[in-house]
Amino acid sequence: TLALRQKGIQTEFMFKEGGVNDGLKEALAQGATFAVIIGDQELEQEFYTIKHLKEKRQFTVKTLDELISL
Repeated sequence: TLALRQKGIQTEFMFKEGGVNDGLKEALAQGATFAVIIGDQELEQEFYTIKHLKEKRQFTVKTLDELISL
């Protein structure tokens, strides 16, 4: 989150034991547009999953620069 904040992007870190869906619902309720998901698969394969919460679509990026350019 620090790299995104340094680029002026508002972020909040959430760790939810209840699962990803609970965290996504909470983020949407708080007005978030995007969620960045970094789970086991993302860590192993070195990518970020981005969910556009309002349009209900998702995609992946390989670098923080790609993420920041959204």
